Amino acid sequence: MATKKKRNTTGNTSSTDNPPTKSSLQRFFTEQSEPHQVNKMAPATNTRGSQPSSPATSEGSMDDTDIRAILTQLPSKKDLIEMFQRLENTFSEKLQAVNADVQHLRTRVQALEDSEEATERLWLECHTTQNQHTDAIMYLQRKLDDLDNRGRRNNLRVRGIVESPEGTTENPIKARRALKPITSALLEKQIKFRWNFPFALSVSTQSGIKTISTPMDSQTSSRHWAFPA
Repeated sequence: MATKKKRNTTGNTSSTDNPPTKSSLQRFFTEQSEPHQVNKMAPATNTRGSQPSSPATSEGSMDDTDIRAILTQLPSKKDLIEMFQRLENTFSEKLQAVNADVQHLRTRVQALEDSEEATERLWLECHTTQNQHTDAIMYLQRKLDDLDNRGRRNNLRVRGIVESPEGTTENPIKARRALKPITSALLEKQIKFRWNFPFALSVSTQSGIKTISTPMDSQTSSRHWAFPA
């Protein structure tokens, strides 16, 4: 009998247990499963119960509380209306006081203006009366000088009355000296004039003869003829 050859079991087992390794390039041509992703997050823990809340959550709740407290302290619409009403009342009182002061000042100013107008009217009346009195006094003075000169011409003598030196009296001389600026201007302009007795200055003009016998006449003539007053 022929002896059976023993099978080499060792070779078969090695061939089945150790599959052939892939080459270095074969792995690029075969599909590979996605690599397993490792979760790096810490394991979730139950935050409910006795676990304390996070700082962010506590700060957010505190901020909300503070905002609510501030909002509760803000004035309401009614408070604003009352505040504006008080301001309006205060301003109204102040304006009434100012209006009263202005009215008082207006009354005083009106009284002062009326008093000034009355004073001005009185001054004009006094000035007019003074001019009239001045004219009357000058007329009486000239009349007295004329009567005195006539008495001298008639050689009347009254015993017991002391007489001044004969000749012109002092008043006409002073009056003629007062009109010297006018007479000088008349001489420069070659305008004819002559003295009347006891005191009067007659000037010949194109419109006729003008006579200056009072200071008012001299002022009017000076303005009319552009002579120095």
